[in-house]
Amino acid sequence: MEISFPKTLDEFKSLVEKLDIQCPEQWTYASEYKEEDIVEFLFLYGLWEYIGKFTPDRYTPESISRYRKWAEEVEFRQFEPYVPITEKLIKKGVTPEEISELVMHEAGGLAFNFCYAVDDTGYYSKDHKNLGLYIEDAAGAPEPEGRMGCLHEILFMARPRSYPTASD
Repeated sequence: MEISFPKTLDEFKSLVEKLDIQCPEQWTYASEYKEEDIVEFLFLYGLWEYIGKFTPDRYTPESISRYRKWAEEVEFRQFEPYVPITEKLIKKGVTPEEISELVMHEAGGLAFNFCYAVDDTGYYSKDHKNLGLYIEDAAGAPEPEGRMGCLHEILFMARPRSYPTASD
């Protein structure tokens, strides 16, 4: 789905409602339009959109076989390590749905850790406390209050309701 950047608070609230995320009230409570809130939301929602691409149809025996064949057709192509691992899991009776759920869960954890690393760059290096994601102005300079922060704390508030939860 293509998303246009909301230009007003009402457009933003409408977008959040349309996307059907886990915690829309955390994004729509604002009484004023703040571009940085919208940028953070779209960034985090984009992470979830990517994570959502690890669907069960990607882990069926047929799709894994096609990917293996594609990789073996040309000498310089390589298949990802997930191909033989997935083949082993399927042989042991693990379903494509279970594999998908596991991969999506791990990708969500990676997204959380990525956001944490962006938020607290000083944790890893005291010499680089100013690293991070910044909103830029039209000339490409960082906005005065444009550092995106607390992303790991709000990541799960941008998760779509359709995201699978743990199965039994």
